[in-house]
Amino acid sequence: MSSVFPDQIREMAASMDLPVDQSGSMKDSLGGEPNSTKMDGAADALNRVLDAISQRCSQGMDIRDYFHVGIITYTTDSAGNTQLETPLPDTTPEQPSCPSAKWWTPQR
Repeated sequence: MSSVFPDQIREMAASMDLPVDQSGSMKDSLGGEPNSTKMDGAADALNRVLDAISQRCSQGMDIRDYFHVGIITYTTDSAGNTQLETPLPDTTPEQPSCPSAKWWTPQR
């Protein structure tokens, strides 16, 4: 069994792909609150995750390459087929963040 030291871990950026549901149900109210939708809750949670990641990557004025983040949005069409998109420039569902990222298929 080989040992992995913290310095070696820091040399390898983690690839993290975040799925975002954009189906019609995301327009429903969140927790019975009429002014807050499920999409509002998802956006808030995603922003908190991205903020936490960015804080982990900064040390003083230095930005460290610890994470590669991709976003995959998904919904279904009228026939029930899954539609995948990536809102980030120069990405595809097959490569949502970086070449080492794997394709994610939503489960029904």
